[in-house]
Amino acid sequence: MRKICIINCASIGDTLLATPLYRAIKKHHPQCKIVSVLSYAGYELLEGNPYIDIIKRYKRVIHLRLSSRLCGSQMRHLYLTDTIVVH
Repeated sequence: MRKICIINCASIGDTLLATPLYRAIKKHHPQCKIVSVLSYAGYELLEGNPYIDIIKRYKRVIHLRLSSRLCGSQMRHLYLTDTIVVH
């Protein structure tokens, strides 16, 4: 089973514009699990989204260089297969 991490720690507007991505991924990979890494504002916007299985929140903006390290170390127990950084 694919587990896809989508990192989106941009502003609320960018988070809103990226929401069709979750639906498109689930449409093409219905059995996959989607893990989304969001800022607190993004969490409030996407909380309850039926296409997101797990949401991780972060208080501060994550620099893109740290994003792959974040998925590699802090979320290793989720056994992610793919990572997408929305920026």
